[in-house]
Amino acid sequence: MPSKRGKNISNIIAVTHDGVKKVWNKEGAMTAPDIVHFIRNVLPRARRPITPLVLDNSSLHKGKQVADAARDRGYILWFLPAYSPDMAPIEPIIGMVKNYVRHQKPRSYAEAVAAVDEGLEKVTVQNIQRCYKHCGFKPMRICKRR
Repeated sequence: MPSKRGKNISNIIAVTHDGVKKVWNKEGAMTAPDIVHFIRNVLPRARRPITPLVLDNSSLHKGKQVADAARDRGYILWFLPAYSPDMAPIEPIIGMVKNYVRHQKPRSYAEAVAAVDEGLEKVTVQNIQRCYKHCGFKPMRICKRR
């Protein structure tokens, strides 16, 4: 078993109650411009007005450019309280994916990205809904206009 570790791979994962929507991988650490890029170029435009985009309290998420990009795409930002991973539905999902990736033992960046993608495919809608419920989020329903 090799003792050297490769560079970190950072992932941005967009999850809704009905599945994993978008994933973006990057070798190395994420930066605020990366978050802006994801919102503007990878994340789909909000389908409903005032769609919340829930983020943790990382300083990367708090810049004006991030807020502007989110607003331009139809989202409002909701920040979780500081130091509250237990309130972030994405945390248990990330844990499932990390566990899968560890068991795959990827040896290159390409293998690691493929393992992340495979791990996300194994996350079911039921897993996601349990994570949301556990964190206190209620499913959002689309209201029909009369």
